[in-house]
Amino acid sequence: MKDLDNIERSAVEKALGSKDLEEQSKAIAIADASRQLKYRRTQAWATALTPSFAVLLAALTLAFQTYQFSHTAKQQAEASLDLQWRESLKGASFRDPGEALASGLAMQSFFESDKYRKQARAVACTLLPKISNRDGFDLVLFDMVDHGTDESNEGQIVGVARMLLTSQRELYRTKAVKAFRDEASFDAVNSMLDTKNPGDFEQPASDSFEQARVGAWELDSASRALEKMWNPNELGLPTPKDKDLAYLALESHDFHGLDFSDVDFSNSIFFKSNFKDARLTGANLRGTLVWHVCLSGADLSGITRFEGSKWRDVDWQAAKAISPDLSEYITKNYIPPRPEEEGMWGTGPSPRESCPARPSR
Repeated sequence: MKDLDNIERSAVEKALGSKDLEEQSKAIAIADASRQLKYRRTQAWATALTPSFAVLLAALTLAFQTYQFSHTAKQQAEASLDLQWRESLKGASFRDPGEALASGLAMQSFFESDKYRKQARAVACTLLPKISNRDGFDLVLFDMVDHGTDESNEGQIVGVARMLLTSQRELYRTKAVKAFRDEASFDAVNSMLDTKNPGDFEQPASDSFEQARVGAWELDSASRALEKMWNPNELGLPTPKDKDLAYLALESHDFHGLDFSDVDFSNSIFFKSNFKDARLTGANLRGTLVWHVCLSGADLSGITRFEGSKWRDVDWQAAKAISPDLSEYITKNYIPPRPEEEGMWGTGPSPRESCPARPSR
């Protein structure tokens, strides 16, 4: 195209500079021919490129429509999620165990939602202690543990476990027969954690009896949830070093090798659990009941707060280290196992050093 421009320019200059009419006519004719040739070339390029432009335009149109559809669908999905959340929150009820279960399952549906997970977990934690259906309780609890539980919110699971033990203790303190009203006694603890035979209650006993069985089941599930959180082969969250774990029941599960240094375990229950090789350095054990527990290789050094703690059928002498004051206290206050308990946990020569198996529920 550039050569035609040069020819046209040269012809125009020659026509303007010449006084010879014939030369002027020839020059003008050359300039006209150059312009016509350029036009034909341009027309040919336009004809050749028109299909390409059409395809490109169609592609751009399709891409825009796809984006617009996707954006609209996303907006609709978000609007639907918002509506579902408002309805679920509006319908959340603690009125009775059935409504609590329905509300808990509604909250469960938001555990995978980035937008509403945090709020759903908080509501579910409040609902869980009100649920009396064992399968429903486990479904909501373990789904919450598996979806979104991390170091920043593990306290929610701890809180559920604490509320369950508090409720179970209150039930025994107010409804059990006199022999079981001391919720810190061995007999009461054995009953309140038994899913099959929870002891005797004052009349009418039927509701309290079943409530106690459900409470025992849920306490065991909560203990399993804590084990799952801290077990390095499962969620593997950082062990709860220097945290508040008071008023908890750690029962029937495996906590071996975990670091519980400086943890507040006051008024908690260790029952039929494995703490082999666990580190309990400096832990607060005031009012803690320790029964049927494996402590082989555990570090009990630096423990100075143990007033009111109770020890029974525990292999404390197999611990890796123990504070002198605690050792003296246990020696004076240790309760030997009953004949039928001998070697059951903690004292027998098991090849796994008395690691307790989880009992059948």
